[in-house]
Amino acid sequence: MPTPGCPWPLAIEPDAAPNPRIVSANEAAATERMAEDARRVMEPFGNSKRCQILLYAEHRPGLSIGELSSLLACSVSVVSQYVAQLERQGWLRVTRAGRRRLVQVSDPQRRQAIRALRLMIAGLAARD
Repeated sequence: MPTPGCPWPLAIEPDAAPNPRIVSANEAAATERMAEDARRVMEPFGNSKRCQILLYAEHRPGLSIGELSSLLACSVSVVSQYVAQLERQGWLRVTRAGRRRLVQVSDPQRRQAIRALRLMIAGLAARD
């Protein structure tokens, strides 16, 4: 039986259903929603430069667009476009310090998600 307050795919016990091959319409709909949510959440990480920006913003908050440009070996224009896209998606917050634009992760929940992804990648890469 699913844990209250936790979506079905995360809370289902492996042997909770009498017949594990039978999936109810509610379970199928919950799985479809979860997959779509996962796709939407993971989309920013699908581009390696955007992913690097997020990883830097989590690990070294306050880097400027110019500093990110140097680290990523990209033009300032390209980095600015990626940062603007990530800011619109809610992942980053950009503040000004004089003429410099400083980048950081927008909130603790997203910072935690980036850290979890970093750990997951490190763990999977170690197995290869």
